[in-house]
Amino acid sequence: MKKDAFLISEKRQQDLKKVSHQEQQSYFFDLWCLKESYIKMVGKGLSIPLDSFTFRCIDQQILFYSDHENSPAYFKKYELGPDYKMAVCQRNSTFTNSVYNIPLQTLSDEMLNKKNRTE
Repeated sequence: MKKDAFLISEKRQQDLKKVSHQEQQSYFFDLWCLKESYIKMVGKGLSIPLDSFTFRCIDQQILFYSDHENSPAYFKKYELGPDYKMAVCQRNSTFTNSVYNIPLQTLSDEMLNKKNRTE
């Protein structure tokens, strides 16, 4: 088995070969973000073999295939900028349409202000 097979299935590797180099990189990171969102949602981390589930992205549709998942899982991809992607996985099919980038300092200040108001 190839080293890459642990990251993406043989079928997804075949999908990657059908597109340009630039599209390959983008598609690979789509798949990786989806895998990462799924293992975080189920809360089992890398104890789930990465080759036990896979995705296929066709237009705006995300198809999910798993050897062990019986419960529904819903996914949404977000483009955060030209070089940044994010995916969300949840049991609920309702997603927000957009996400916001909040600088760490702003978030920290808000949390400290909230804590001070409750004391």
